[in-house]
Amino acid sequence: MEGRTVALAVAALGWLVAGLIAFVFVVWFGFAGIGLIGLLLCFICVRIELEKDAAVGSGWTPHLIASQHEAVRGNRQPRIATRMQMQSHILCVAGADSSSPNAG
Repeated sequence: MEGRTVALAVAALGWLVAGLIAFVFVVWFGFAGIGLIGLLLCFICVRIELEKDAAVGSGWTPHLIASQHEAVRGNRQPRIATRMQMQSHILCVAGADSSSPNAG
């Protein structure tokens, strides 16, 4: 089978399982089961958001996001400088080799 067919089959199976779980929740808890699914989804999303190294904030705390952005930008500058320095050394060495008389 093609990769696309397998991916579509896995996606369809996932939606089938999710639908069955939703159906079971509605049967057990009535329509409050849909609310439970929403709370569970909210809990999972918050956990994923907190586990990555991102700033958690809202419109009231934009300085958290700005400070994280500055920290990432500050960490990037030394790496860029080091990479540029290494590239200039490589170009100097490559230029010296091509100008040597044995470079055929």
